[in-house]
Parts: sequence; structure tokens; C-alpha cells
Amino acid sequence: RWFSYLKLILTALEKLPSIRRHVFRGVNLDLSNQYTEGKTFVWWGFSSCTTSIGVLENEQFLDKTGQRTLFTIECDSGKDISRHSYYQSEKEVLLLAARQFAVVGCLRPAPGLHMIQLKETKPPITLLQPATNQSVPIKSTS
Repeated sequence: RWFSYLKLILTALEKLPSIRRHVFRGVNLDLSNQYTEGKTFVWWGFSSCTTSIGVLENEQFLDKTGQRTLFTIECDSGKDISRHSYYQSEKEVLLLAARQFAVVGCLRPAPGLHMIQLKETKPPITLLQPATNQSVPIKSTS
């Protein structure tokens, strides 16, 4: 039954233009051992990101203390859903499931804070087929 919901959300997201820009994602864990420089990997789930790094200071995202990981992501296929969100000030960009990334660099700028720089890459095969045959252009923003 959940396939119908997945198709519905994917169809709706395909109607939004893809954006090419830098986004941020914060996690309240040290994930640095899983993301080493040069590694290529796939995030199989949807990933909520923001275009405003200040949003991540909120304790539910990155917070200001403890072990945490900040991803800076150069994405090509993000979906700007901020206009459709209850929390428009979070400037949310959704990365679709089954996106491939390469780890460009890693940094530990402060105790407990790990920064991981990612770049979205094109996988050798399509990992998630479009829900529709509709084509929407990529919109580049700064």
C-alpha cells in the first residue's frame, strides 16, 4: 500500500524544477568514519537539507555542542520545497532518494564538529526511475 504514497510524492516532486546549488545537512552524530575523502556512496532515503546554514543551530538539526556532522553538499537535483513547507523559514531543499555522492573533503574545525564536503555525482546506471515521463529543466541558483 505504501507504494501508492511513494509514487504520489515522487510524481509531485518531479513537477518541481531541480536546482543546482550548495545545501547543508546537520546530524547530531559523528559520522566522519563513514565518509572518508574519495569515497562514493548512495543515500537511499530522502534527505532534508537547507540553503541557510544558520537553520542548523537548532538543537533538532545540528545544535552547537556535542558530537555532530555538518554536510555541505553541491547538489544537481535538489527540490526546493520551502514554498510548500509549514516552516518556510527553514529554506528546505529535499534531495530525492537514491542519489549518489562523492566525498570531496573532510574537516574538523572544532571539538565535536565534523564537516564533510559532498558533490552529487551521476551513477553508472539509473537508480530510481522517474515516476512520470515528464521532463523538468534544472534551475541553477547561487
